[in-house]
Amino acid sequence: MISLDGVVDTIESFVRQEEIAAPLRYLCDKLPPQADLYIVGGALRNIVIEIVHGYRPEIVDIDIIIGSLGKNFSFDKVLAGKQYRLTEFGGVRWFPKDSSYSFDLSILENFLPIEKFHLAPTLESLIKTIDFTVNVIIYDVKKKVLHQKNIIHHIQKATVGFNSDQVYDKILLAYRLLVIRHKTGFYVSEHAFTFLRNSIGLDSVNVLIKILESKVGKKRAKKIIDEYDRMCMYKSYEDYRSKEHLLTINA
Repeated sequence: MISLDGVVDTIESFVRQEEIAAPLRYLCDKLPPQADLYIVGGALRNIVIEIVHGYRPEIVDIDIIIGSLGKNFSFDKVLAGKQYRLTEFGGVRWFPKDSSYSFDLSILENFLPIEKFHLAPTLESLIKTIDFTVNVIIYDVKKKVLHQKNIIHHIQKATVGFNSDQVYDKILLAYRLLVIRHKTGFYVSEHAFTFLRNSIGLDSVNVLIKILESKVGKKRAKKIIDEYDRMCMYKSYEDYRSKEHLLTINA
């Protein structure tokens, strides 16, 4: 049996590493005192994958969503003199000098589903609107509390399913679904399988390829599109599950 307490202990050990702990201390010191710091998805998901399946997909960045700052907050003063760049949706990718990880910083009020559907910028809204089941895992840095939604169960199933039915953008959702499937080596759920096959037209596929190439490079984009093409050739979801093989870490 894998216990949630064991997951919490492993995540806290990961967060205590100095190359993660030092940037977090810096943010806690420089941000306004009311700021909430949440590590979300990605890195935490991969830690649980290692606990459950014995392999860890590569962790290269730490996704942090910051609450209680207001949607117009700027990181310019907080990161003055630091190496960082702006990301597509108004966030910041920070490269701390003494860390092998980059830190993707986003404002909760600007989280795409919360902004698009005019939801209250709260932790509860964040949990409800995270796109995929395997990503609903959040560590509150200040309170040292883990929030999750059946994360062990979903990781054990090795299946990426939808956590939210609210579709903020079909192409972006398809992009994220294919990338997470590729990174984890997991299956997609029946709902996600149907979405990928029926909701993405030829024009959208061409846009998707361009997004993938810009985000992950042409070589990895080709692998991901090859996986998508293979998925589309299965006769049914049952055919897909019976013939597709679980992958381990993708190079």
